Amino acid sequence: MSTPLLTAINTHLQKGRSSFHTPGHKGRPQLSTFNFQLSTDITELPDTDSLFEAGGAIAEAERLAAQSYGAYRTLFSAGGCTLCIQAMLRLACKAGDTVIMGRNAHKSAVNTAALLDLQPVWLYPNSSLLYAPEAVEQAILKHPEAAAVYLTTPDYHGRISPINKISQLCRKHGIPLLVDRAHGSHLPFISGAAELISGADMYADSLHKTLPVLTSGAVLNIYNQSFAPLAKSAMSLFASTSPSYLVLCSLDSAREWLDTHGKEELERTALRVAKIRNLAAQLGMPPLNVPTDPCRLCLNTEPIGLSGHAAAEYLRSQGIEPELSDAQSVVLICTPFNTEADFIRLESALRGIKAANPIKNSAIYAWEAHTAHMSVREAALALHQRISIHKAAGRICGETVSTCPPGIPILMPGEKILENDIIFCAACGILEINVVK
Repeated sequence: MSTPLLTAINTHLQKGRSSFHTPGHKGRPQLSTFNFQLSTDITELPDTDSLFEAGGAIAEAERLAAQSYGAYRTLFSAGGCTLCIQAMLRLACKAGDTVIMGRNAHKSAVNTAALLDLQPVWLYPNSSLLYAPEAVEQAILKHPEAAAVYLTTPDYHGRISPINKISQLCRKHGIPLLVDRAHGSHLPFISGAAELISGADMYADSLHKTLPVLTSGAVLNIYNQSFAPLAKSAMSLFASTSPSYLVLCSLDSAREWLDTHGKEELERTALRVAKIRNLAAQLGMPPLNVPTDPCRLCLNTEPIGLSGHAAAEYLRSQGIEPELSDAQSVVLICTPFNTEADFIRLESALRGIKAANPIKNSAIYAWEAHTAHMSVREAALALHQRISIHKAAGRICGETVSTCPPGIPILMPGEKILENDIIFCAACGILEINVVK
C-alpha cells in the first residue's frame, strides 16, 4: 500500500518550518477556532440545511457573516474564491458583455470570462502597480458599453488600490464595481485598511488564505442589494452539488472568531509585522512605498543583491516557509495564528541574511499591451497544439499562462505571443504552451 501525497505532506511537516503561507490557520487547530471533528463531515439532511437552498442553519450562518462584514448578503463557498468570482461575474454580466478588467486578474476570472463569453478590456496598473481612479474613469468613458469594472486588490504582494475612491467614480457612471479581495478578507477588520478598500458592489473573499478557515473556504459579500435575489442560483451554476460541510463549518467558526477576537488579534498581528518590516528596512530591504496590507511582509531583497528566489531558499534553510518569491522579493503571509516563536525565528533569519552573487538578468516582466486576435472564449475552446515556448512567437495563445502562485496570467487566451513573453515564461520555467491550432 502506498499513499504518496499523504507521505509527501507528512515529510514536509516533519521539517518543522514556520508557516508564512496559506492557509491562515497555519495548521494549528489548537490555536484557532476549529471546534468540530470528522463527524462534522456530513451532508444535506433535514437537520443540516442545504447550501444552495439554504433556509435553516446555513442561511443563519450566512446572515451572521453578512452582519460581521456589514454586507447586504453573504454567501458561503466551499469551492474557493474561484466560485465566488464566477458567481460575481455571472450576476453582473450576460453573455457577450464587455468588462473593464484589471490586468492582474487571477486566471480564475479569465477562465470565467471564457465560460461566460465576456469580452475583457484590459486595464493596466500604474508604475506603483496600483489602479488609479483616473485610469478607471478613463476606461469607463472609453467603454460606456461595459457591464462592470473588475479589479483585484490587494495584490499578492499586499498593495491596496484605493477602492473607496474608485467605487465613487463607478457609482457616478452607474457601473458596478466587482473586487477580487481573495488576499484581503481580513482587511475589513483592520483600521485604516478597512476604509481604503470599502465601497465596491461585490467582493470575492478567500477566507482560507488569511483567516482560520479550511482550504477552499470563501465568501461572496454583496453590498448592492440588486444582485442578492439571484445570487444563490448564480453560484450553484458553477458549484459542486456536494459542498464540504467541514469547510462550511470552518467558515461559521471563523466568523464567530472574527466577532469575538478577530479585530483585536488582527491589530496585534499588524503591530508585530510592523516591527519586522522596520527591521527589514534597517537591514537594507525597504518596504513598498504604497498602501499595503499591514499583515503581509513583502521583503524587497534586490537592494542587497539577493534575488527573491535565493532569499526564499535561505529562509527555508532557517526553518521558514514563505508564500511566494520572484526575482526581486519574497512574500510572507502573517496571521494571528503565527506564534511569537515564528516571528522570533523570522527576525533571527533576517539578521543573518547575506547577499550572494549580484543579481544578473533577473526575470522582470513589464506588462505591455497585447493584441487579441480571438475572443477569450474562442481561443480557450479552440483546438490546441502544445509546443515549445521557444517556438511560440507570433502564435495565438490558447490558455491562461501563469505560474501558481501567484496565478496571474502572463498571457491571456486569444493574444499573440511576443518575444518578451517567451523570455519571461522561460525564466519562470514555463517551457511549453498551448496555442490555437
